[in-house]
Amino acid sequence: MILNARFKFNRPINKESDCITIGGFAVTAGGEQYRFDFVTYYGYVDKDDSTILRYEGRNLDTDTFPESRALQDYALGRIETLDECNIATEDDGLYLTEILDFSLIAERYLQVGRPRPKTTEYVEIEVEEFEKSEGYRVFCALKPEILEDYNYTHLLGMGAELYEHTPDGCIVDGDTLLKDQIDALEDCDYTGIFDEIVGIWKDTGSIEERKIVAKMFETLTGMKFMHYLEKCVKKTTR
Repeated sequence: MILNARFKFNRPINKESDCITIGGFAVTAGGEQYRFDFVTYYGYVDKDDSTILRYEGRNLDTDTFPESRALQDYALGRIETLDECNIATEDDGLYLTEILDFSLIAERYLQVGRPRPKTTEYVEIEVEEFEKSEGYRVFCALKPEILEDYNYTHLLGMGAELYEHTPDGCIVDGDTLLKDQIDALEDCDYTGIFDEIVGIWKDTGSIEERKIVAKMFETLTGMKFMHYLEKCVKKTTR
């Protein structure tokens, strides 16, 4: 199996002095977690954007992660989440901010009764036939929704760790930054926000999701979403 990925960092990467170690991945597929890594890997700075590191991993390390063989042979089309992507740097001022793309490529030989994987809401699947032998190659790209979910989780975790380990008096916490951001908005920036909130509410797929939207609104404003809507009805010019 081959992994091709692009990792974006908070600042330009200095090829001469920065040391970045990448290794150890995990995904959940069909409700089961699979860990994997590679014996051979390459990394190079993108020529057009030096904040981006391109990575390629080859030859699965099945001795350390024997379950990775099952991921390659059976589970690529069932991937639901990206759970782990270990990236370490020697400079605390250099850190991952975003995974831009993450694709796995596997060569599989046809077996009777084994269905080919198909595109799902989480992964984009392409199948390429071999020209001179019976078999096919599978391309599995994680969709933006999975990557966005991982990026949010990664940044939230990093922020929580910094908050816990920074000495008192030397931190600007998330509450302060959020208040500053809201205070910085001009009147024109608020135009259309109500419609956006209502749109998010309507786009949710379940009662539980709507409850989460309402709870987030209450957390940010200090007012229950229902009370806010009631106030809009009362105050809106008829």
